[in-house]
Amino acid sequence: ISFYDSTWEEFDMAPYDWKYVYNFSGLFYNCTNLKRTLNFPQIQAQHTVYDMFHGCTNLEEAPYFDTSNVSDFRNFFYGCSKLTTVPQYDMSNALDGTYMFHSCANLTSLPQFYCPKLKTANFWGNSYEFITDLGGWREIKCNLTLPSTKLTPQSITNVIEGLYDFEKWAEEPDSTQGTLTLPRALSSVVTEEMIAMATNKKWKIIF
Repeated sequence: ISFYDSTWEEFDMAPYDWKYVYNFSGLFYNCTNLKRTLNFPQIQAQHTVYDMFHGCTNLEEAPYFDTSNVSDFRNFFYGCSKLTTVPQYDMSNALDGTYMFHSCANLTSLPQFYCPKLKTANFWGNSYEFITDLGGWREIKCNLTLPSTKLTPQSITNVIEGLYDFEKWAEEPDSTQGTLTLPRALSSVVTEEMIAMATNKKWKIIF
């Protein structure tokens, strides 16, 4: 099912039967006028939300729904340039978050997500959003790049605290297991304590 390129500003989902709709891939792709959805059904999405709100450049409110079985979060909010934040989605089975927030130029905060299975965390790609407040990604194991130059010290600390502890839990810990890449402009913000916290978990911070 898809409402590709529709012109609604608000979309009421109540009149539709969503009982057996599990694949939300491309559901509102390129609905450039869409600001919000109403009466979003509390059903469990399966496997993918790929491209669900891709190109919804006027989306102001992201709906919460059960994503505990979703593995593919690619392009979920790609190009949603009016979003300022999103709900705390369940990412416990997420494998791929590529471009999840690409070109979300007004996204200023994100809650903490639990991502123990994530393999690809290229959330922003090469777009340089100016997000300031991050809750972090708890138990994340894959390399992580954060392009924003506006991150607060608390946000950086939140991210480091959430990193998977390879020293404590890895079966065969290497000298360095993960890499956290930050903009060079933040090198003066990152403290020795932050670096030590990451190092103790077998993570390397690079700029």
